[in-house]
Amino acid sequence: MSERIGLTLSGGGFRAAAFHLGVLKGLARVGWLDRVDVVSGVSGGAMLAAAWLLACRKQGMGLEEFEQRAFAFMTSRFKWRLAWASLHPRRLWRCMLDRTYSLTEVMAEVMDREVYRGATLGALADTRPTLVVNATCVNHGRNWRFTPAFIR
Repeated sequence: MSERIGLTLSGGGFRAAAFHLGVLKGLARVGWLDRVDVVSGVSGGAMLAAAWLLACRKQGMGLEEFEQRAFAFMTSRFKWRLAWASLHPRRLWRCMLDRTYSLTEVMAEVMDREVYRGATLGALADTRPTLVVNATCVNHGRNWRFTPAFIR
């Protein structure tokens, strides 16, 4: 019986995501990536983990192709695309008038359109490894965990 592996991918935005691309590649090189049973991430690590599971495990894309696409996305003037998306009149007015709407929501829309293509966390319900997304509520500091099966 082979050992079970849990993988944790830290936060740090796109720098973390780029670093974790190397981690995935290194684990694949030594034959451990297919032994990962759970991948847990926060911030940039969670974004990359979700994209990797969706592309490689759910849709059957090879790791090399995923690495090339993820790297291209992260280096292809993402900030410009985000700025351009935020200048759309609907988003611009909403950013100015709605205190709960920010560039974070605009970034989520861009990521949804260009990376996740409308997929939800539930789309990974039958995917191995299991994804655990970690977050903290800024209002009261409570930790949250999201998986395709539960929110705690």
